[in-house]
Amino acid sequence: EVSFDRFLFKPFVRGMYGATVVVLRENAAGTIAYHTGWGSAGVKVSVLEVHLSVGRDFAGGVSLGFGTGLRLIY
Repeated sequence: EVSFDRFLFKPFVRGMYGATVVVLRENAAGTIAYHTGWGSAGVKVSVLEVHLSVGRDFAGGVSLGFGTGLRLIY
């Protein structure tokens, strides 16, 4: 995660990558994806965070998301 702490509204970008270590079972359409990743961008204001994200899921599709969060450490 990268954020810019010099502003009242702290913009940030975040990325994540995930990989399957062991496939326990195949689904009806075949095997699941072995890796996935997503990125998000948002803004933090005081203890509140709002972000938009997009990424590839383990089923091989593309997922879009909108989220909010509360930070415990200010």
